[in-house]
Amino acid sequence: MTAMQSAHAIDEETLNLYRLTLRYDTLDSELVAREADIPQDRAADALARLHAARLIQPVGVGGHFRPTSPEWAEAELLTPVLAEMYAKQRFIEETRKTLQGLGTVYREARGNGPLGEDFTFLPPGDAVKAACYRLIQECTMEFAATHLSSTAVGDVLPDETEMARRGISVRTLVQHSVLAKLTVQSYVNKLTGAGGEVRALPQLWFRLAIFDRRTVLVSAGPGDEAAGAVLVRNPMVVARVHEVFEHLWGTATSDMDGESGRGELASSQLRAAVAQMLATGCTDEVSARRLGMSLRTYRRHVANMMTELGARTRFQAGLLARDAGLLPAV
Repeated sequence: MTAMQSAHAIDEETLNLYRLTLRYDTLDSELVAREADIPQDRAADALARLHAARLIQPVGVGGHFRPTSPEWAEAELLTPVLAEMYAKQRFIEETRKTLQGLGTVYREARGNGPLGEDFTFLPPGDAVKAACYRLIQECTMEFAATHLSSTAVGDVLPDETEMARRGISVRTLVQHSVLAKLTVQSYVNKLTGAGGEVRALPQLWFRLAIFDRRTVLVSAGPGDEAAGAVLVRNPMVVARVHEVFEHLWGTATSDMDGESGRGELASSQLRAAVAQMLATGCTDEVSARRLGMSLRTYRRHVANMMTELGARTRFQAGLLARDAGLLPAV
C-alpha cells in the first residue's frame, strides 16, 4: 500500500490509536498495545499505517515514534505529487505549443485547400471508439446510420437507444440478410420502442453515421472497423452524404411489423438480393460483402437458387432469375 493509499485507508481503530499517540512525546508498539489493550502485533500494524500516512515519524532507532500534525503529513505526502503534476502540466503546455506551431508547416507542405482540415483519418481501435463516444454525447437533434452486420448492430444498441430516449431523431438502415437474426430483431424492438426508426435494404456498401447533419463518420474500407474510419466535417461533403442516406431511406423497406414478419421479409428480400448479385456478375467475395454475410453462407444461397432455377452456371442463374421476376423492382 502506498503512502497516499494509507492516508485514505485509516480505519476507526487506527484513528483512535492516533489520538492515543498524541498523549505522548514518543511511543512504541509495546506502549500502544498496553494502553490500548490490544495484541502487540496489531499495535505494530497500526503504527505502520500511521507512519505510512506520515502521521507519526521515527525517533532514533528501536521502533520509537513521535506524533506529527495532519498539516505536516499533508505536506510530506502531497509536495512530491504536486511537483510531478506541475511538471506534467508544463510538458503538456510546451508540447501543445510546439505541435500547434507546426500546423503552418504541415499546411504549407500538404496544401492549403479548403478541404484539408475537414477530413481526419482515425486508425482502427480506440481512436474510432473515442470519436464515436464524443460525437454521440454531442449529438442533439438527428442521428442517421447504416449497419452492415448483426455484430455492428449489437455494438451500438445502448448508445442509439439512449439518444432516442433523449428525444434525438434516430434512423438506422440494416441489411435484409440479418433481419432473421434474433439479435437484430431485439435491436429493432428496443430501438423502435425508444422512439427510433429502422428500415432494411438488400445491400449496404459501407458503415457510416451522420451526426446532426454536421459530421460524418464513415468506415475507411469495406467491412465495419478493420480499416479504421474517416471523420468528415466539410459541410458540402456532409450534405451530399446526407442526401445519399435520404435516398436509401426512401427506398428501404419499412413494413417490418412483428418478428415473424421480419423473418419472412428477410427471406424474400434475400432471395431477390442474391438473384440481383448473380445478374450483375459480381464475384462471390464482393457479393457476400455487399449482402453482409459470410462467403460460405452466400455460396449456399447461390447453390440453393441454382437448384431451384435448374441453372448450370451462375450467369445462367442470373438470366433465369430475371425471367422469373425474382429481381427487385428498380
